[in-house]
Amino acid sequence: MKKFVLGACAALPLWSFAAQAQTPAPIVPVGGEMPAGGSMMMPGEGVSQTGATDYLTTPRADWGNAVGIGGGMAPSSRFYTEASYLLMYVSDATINQPILTTGLAGGTGTRTLAGSRDTDYDVMSGFKIAVGGLVGGNSIGVDVNAMFLGRVSDTQTFGPQSGTLYARPFFDTTLRSENAKVLASPGAFTGSLVVDNAVSAWGAEFNPFYRVVQGNSVSLDVITGFRFFSVNEGLNVYDSTRVLPGGTTAFNGIGLGANSIVLTHDKFSVRNNFYGGNIGGRISFSRGSVFLDASAKVAIGGVHQILNVDGTTTLAAGGGLVGPTTTAGGFLANPSFTGTRSENRFAVLPEGNITLGYQMSSWLNIFAGYQGLYLSNVARPQEQLNRNFAATNLATTPTYSARGLSSRNLDIQESDIFMHGFTFGFTITY
Repeated sequence: MKKFVLGACAALPLWSFAAQAQTPAPIVPVGGEMPAGGSMMMPGEGVSQTGATDYLTTPRADWGNAVGIGGGMAPSSRFYTEASYLLMYVSDATINQPILTTGLAGGTGTRTLAGSRDTDYDVMSGFKIAVGGLVGGNSIGVDVNAMFLGRVSDTQTFGPQSGTLYARPFFDTTLRSENAKVLASPGAFTGSLVVDNAVSAWGAEFNPFYRVVQGNSVSLDVITGFRFFSVNEGLNVYDSTRVLPGGTTAFNGIGLGANSIVLTHDKFSVRNNFYGGNIGGRISFSRGSVFLDASAKVAIGGVHQILNVDGTTTLAAGGGLVGPTTTAGGFLANPSFTGTRSENRFAVLPEGNITLGYQMSSWLNIFAGYQGLYLSNVARPQEQLNRNFAATNLATTPTYSARGLSSRNLDIQESDIFMHGFTFGFTITY
């Protein structure tokens, strides 16, 4: 289900320019006479001698004049560098099937322990760096920025357990009925399972802009440009089974007895790379040294989705082997569902932000804000699982017979993702 959450996100600080009237100081000319009507007037500090308006700039306004966008000052170059800390939340993804149950499907008292739930990611931490400024004129500029959000995870661990039935359910396409791989059972097996979800993101932008309004306390820019954004997400499921004297299992179709240990790993990973053109606007208000900036933009383009499914089954002990032996194919990532598939799909990436800041000096400001972005089309690993396969595809069954890759089973399911949170940073101008 698509998830929409209202949010806004912090963008690059915008600069607006405040001014107040100043009464010029009277002077008496040297070697001359006072003109009729009183005194000559000398422009005060910070006042243009050639401009039509006389005013005294604040530190924020002074920066604006230095880059040649206000008060009739001559154009000159001045740029900025920004660094900020990001504290972000990511929308949940849904694991749409049971991964671990306390009994066999349809049995009395069967309860789902893992799966059929939303992920619960921790807060994502990251950073954003940016450079830019007006380039050789009063109204044309450029912003370049890059952001990184570090990996966060949602991990669940179950077991080791021997006194309760642990099972990994699936629909057996040969039997046309529910079936299960038993991990733990009293007197037969001791087993455990770990489900690990993880996500990270990064991106970059190149945005030329045009300043359409420049007033004493407000400025307005039109933004265009190019945007890249990448979301990487993975789902790993690990299980372990130790055979007790009352149980048996198999590896590559060969039966195993007591004290054998079999490990299974399912890996689903996706990479979503978005490329698109940006368009939007931003506005800045200032009053003295306090400023408020807001922006909204949308990138329109395409997303390249790559899904990789891989699995292994390992005989860690038992079976008369000297060392561990691994074969291709896990449980959900069994030979019917392993391989790589890619798709190119249309997507939009809107972003919004609001920032409140304080101008510490003519070259330094600090700010805090709220930001949010949404990518309309992504692949998420939790939604790529398929529980319909034959028991003969599992290396832990006596009837194991690897079927090889079936690419039709790797169709990429579409979803979306939303990230929102807070930003704290500073800007240095030079």
